[in-house]
Amino acid sequence: MATIELRNMGVSRSLTLVDGRRRVSGAASSSAVDINMIPPAMIERIEIVTGGAAAVYGADAVTGAANIITRKNFEGLEVTATASTTEHGGGDKYQASFVTGTSFADDRGSIIFGGTYMKNDPIYFHQR
Repeated sequence: MATIELRNMGVSRSLTLVDGRRRVSGAASSSAVDINMIPPAMIERIEIVTGGAAAVYGADAVTGAANIITRKNFEGLEVTATASTTEHGGGDKYQASFVTGTSFADDRGSIIFGGTYMKNDPIYFHQR
């Protein structure tokens, strides 16, 4: 589970929004939102508010709020892929992302679809 933690005070004190709307937590015992559910190719930008966020968003945003803005009205296909390894070998990382979309009804509506595949190979103690 990947979460957003602001000011090092715990994930339950930070509010995570997607397009300005609150999300339900993925964990039963915490209010933290798993941001792994949002493909990176779908993210346009992330806005972070730390000072005075509790006054706007309530007690959920004691340390601040992170608003993940997703792409809208995207047309076409975008594919990215990366691969990396450590300096001493092992710990290979692979990532492939795509986003595709089109508009319809004379640009009154649009549909966007995206996904990401990630694989991180472990480095064991005996390898170093």
